[in-house]
Amino acid sequence: MENIDEEKRNNSKKVTGLEKYINSTSKFSKVVLNIALTFLAIVELVPILKSYEYAFFPDFITALVLWSALIVGIVVWSRLTYNNWLGQCINALAHVGAFFLINGMILKKEEAFPVFPMIQIFGWGLTGFMALSLLFNLINGLFLFPILRNQTNKNAKEWFNKCLTSIREKKRTVISALIITGLLGSAALVITQPAVWNTPIKIKPKNYTPELAFWASINTSLYTATQKDELNEHNIMIITYDTPRNITPPSTRTYFKNMIATWNNSYPNVKIMVAIPAPEGGFVWDGETPETIQLAKDYLNFFDEEHLDNVVGLSFDWEHPNNETRLEEECGINTLANESRNDESREQWHEFFNWADDNYPDMIMQNVNYVGSSVDILDGDRDITQRERYNIFDVPRWDEYAPMIYRGSCDGSDPYGDYPYWDPEDRPDPHYGFYVPLYLHSQAVEQVYGNTDRLGVYIGITNCTCYGRDVIQFQNGEEAGFGYDALVRDTLIAKHFGCPRITIFILNTVKDWDDEHESYHSMGGVFDTWGDSFLDEFNESINGPSSTDEFNIWYEPVIDGDTFTMSYYEFFVIDFLYNFSGLFGLVMFAVIIIFNILFEIYFQKKKRIGSSLHSRSSSSD
Repeated sequence: MENIDEEKRNNSKKVTGLEKYINSTSKFSKVVLNIALTFLAIVELVPILKSYEYAFFPDFITALVLWSALIVGIVVWSRLTYNNWLGQCINALAHVGAFFLINGMILKKEEAFPVFPMIQIFGWGLTGFMALSLLFNLINGLFLFPILRNQTNKNAKEWFNKCLTSIREKKRTVISALIITGLLGSAALVITQPAVWNTPIKIKPKNYTPELAFWASINTSLYTATQKDELNEHNIMIITYDTPRNITPPSTRTYFKNMIATWNNSYPNVKIMVAIPAPEGGFVWDGETPETIQLAKDYLNFFDEEHLDNVVGLSFDWEHPNNETRLEEECGINTLANESRNDESREQWHEFFNWADDNYPDMIMQNVNYVGSSVDILDGDRDITQRERYNIFDVPRWDEYAPMIYRGSCDGSDPYGDYPYWDPEDRPDPHYGFYVPLYLHSQAVEQVYGNTDRLGVYIGITNCTCYGRDVIQFQNGEEAGFGYDALVRDTLIAKHFGCPRITIFILNTVKDWDDEHESYHSMGGVFDTWGDSFLDEFNESINGPSSTDEFNIWYEPVIDGDTFTMSYYEFFVIDFLYNFSGLFGLVMFAVIIIFNILFEIYFQKKKRIGSSLHSRSSSSD
């Protein structure tokens, strides 16, 4: 009898020790998940609220509902129960969901690390703790609770009944959780359907004739005589994508001079804007600013010396440098974002503009960029600019700010990129996906200059996907012509915003090698796609008698897969996230962590008091 009692006491001690371990790891798991959820709620919901001034109302409401559903849903189910294997497994799923959201917002943005290390340190630290917490959940749910069951109840049926009893005791909580997540989940699914909103956006093209430009080759042999006559007739500007990276070699100098002179002598109405590349990286970025500026000066002096009067300006395509590994290993160029280097680059561009204003004041300086830079200026800081290694609105000297808003991608069958054909249920990026970034960009230009006179845009890629020659278009579930009609509508949207110059990508067909599929994708030139009379027809469509007629485009939700917010408003999230740098970030992270630890202590204390009162009540009965 004594041996039996001793065994029971030993089992009781073992159970107590196991229960303590499960309880302590469960508390740790709760705190870690709550810290993650608090952080996610702040960095998503605050910028959504802040973007209200610029957000289109359906986007604002949809983003709010989506994130409320995510946060509340995870909170409700993660706190539902921890005292059985099911509760631990549910919490493990909650951890996985939170991890993917943090991964999309922070860990995938590794290029920000040198400029905003505080964000990356917190992100990696938090995901590390979440991985440990997830491990605890899985071990507790899949292994320790079964062991606990075997120690306390040899009968599996009895243990199962005990779990059911535990859930019944939380009956109201379970029902509430099901109702809340069901309602929010349904709302999130329903609200992202365009038919729910059926919201038209009225487009009112302004009555003016914009200058038309094309990203194109300088090589005159790529165009037929008819095509060159068309370019001349319509006063087209060619922006050269094949600018030599060094104008010094005599053969290069002669070739480029002859090409420009041929256009000038035979087609004097065609104007040339020369795109200046970074000598090593190709695209313009802050890591090669002195070299890029020197190349720009060399070209300006070259045009002056050779009397090439049809060259009216320079274009600078700001993007991440090509082949960063090669730049690092072969050229010894550090490609990581660097705040000091970006500041120096900004000053160097100011010096360049001072020099250009003194020597070539009539030259147009075009800045080709992305819409993230526009959101950056709306926020009043330079964090996205520094992360991306650009100098856009922080150098308010450019004559034109032209974002690349490419709805069409260079996928498709050779040579015309005429795949895929879409159905209404399988929509390409809609007109709304063009309207929103151009609207944000216009707001940024107006904020800097007080008007939109310097507003530009790049539209493309022609004959690809939504601009495909034979691709049927849909608006609000109804057929709306083909790729040409989509191109016309987007150009009229640009006229709605009053862009003085509208650039189309691309004039001549270029084949782009796709490493993944080992084939060429075709970026279809407008003449190859729609024929030699394209400019006559396009001019009539965008400048003819009916070009000022109002028309509607429709709101269609576009969700970013990384930040899980609406269309281009992801940049508001990223911009706000980068405010968590330096002392402010350190304080904010400390507040988030301390608050959640104190909250869990308070919750556990309240739970113990409640259990104590319940026990006293039961004993008195």
